[in-house]
Amino acid sequence: MESQFNNFNRQSRIGSLIAALGLVVLMVSFVVLFIINFFKIKEIEKNTATLKLLHDSTRSLRKMADSLHMAIKAAELENGGISPNELKNYSSYDFSKSDSINHYIKSLIGKIDTSTTIRYYPKLADQDRALLSLKDIGFKLVLFSPTEYMAHTPTNSIWFGPKVKIENVEIVALFLLRAGINIKAIRPFAISSEIKDNLIEVGADIDVVNLPAYNLQRIKAENQFKR
Repeated sequence: MESQFNNFNRQSRIGSLIAALGLVVLMVSFVVLFIINFFKIKEIEKNTATLKLLHDSTRSLRKMADSLHMAIKAAELENGGISPNELKNYSSYDFSKSDSINHYIKSLIGKIDTSTTIRYYPKLADQDRALLSLKDIGFKLVLFSPTEYMAHTPTNSIWFGPKVKIENVEIVALFLLRAGINIKAIRPFAISSEIKDNLIEVGADIDVVNLPAYNLQRIKAENQFKR
C-alpha cells in the first residue's frame, strides 16, 4: 500500500514537472514569438515609412516635372503670340487645345511651300509675335500699314492666291488661332493678279465681324477654302 502511494506520488511529481516544463516551453515560445513579431512589425513600419518616403518623393518629382512641362508649354505659347496676362488665365482645357493645334502644325511642317509670301497689317504686339513665328519656319513676311479706316478693326481674315498650297493657308490660320486671334474668313482673293498668285494676306474685313470664328476642327475639315 505504501509502495503504491510512493509510486503514485512519484508519478504525480513527474506529471507536475512535465506540466511545469510545458508551461516554461509555452512561455518561452510566447516570448520568442513576441520578439519575432515585434521585429517584424518594426520592419514593416520601417518598410512602410520607406515606401511613404518614396511615394512622397515620386509625387514631388512628378509635380516638378509637370511644372517644368507647363513652363515649357507656356514659353512656347508666349513665343507664339499669347500674352503673359492671357497665360495667367489659361486653364488645362486651353493648354489641351494648344497642344492639339501644335500637333497639327507639326504634321503640316513637311508639306508647306515656303516660297509663299505672307503680307500682313500689324496691329497688336501679340499678333506680331504669332506671325513672326512663321518667319522662323521659312516664310517671307511683308508688313503693310493698315488704313486709318481699318486700323481699329481686329485681324479676322486671311486671303490667298491661286498658287498657294492649302497647307500654307492652314498653317497661317493655325498660328493665328494658337495666338488667340479669331479668324472669321479664309478665302481666295476676289481679284487675282500675278503679284497675288503666291501671296497670303492677313488683315481685317468689317463684313465678317459677326461671323463665327474658325476652330481647329473646322480648319482641318476644309479641303479648300472658298469665297
